[in-house]
Amino acid sequence: MRAALNLAPVNQIAVVGGVSANRRLREKCAALARERSVKLIIPRLPFCMDNGAMIALAGAARFNAFGPSPETDAVSREPLDHISD
Repeated sequence: MRAALNLAPVNQIAVVGGVSANRRLREKCAALARERSVKLIIPRLPFCMDNGAMIALAGAARFNAFGPSPETDAVSREPLDHISD
């Protein structure tokens, strides 16, 4: 993370995926974020260990950010017969 911040100075950074469940990594990233005055975004632990949960959390955040609209349509099992090669 330090190298990334040196290459691209930003004001916030996210640590995501299964690796973000690592306690020591979370501690080190939090310390570096404080040192650099960068906002650190790390999902709560239950959302770091399962790809489906991470995708659902990201979808919920996006839905909440933009709100419901007439174009919003949730399909739990999208048919694949309309996909061409």
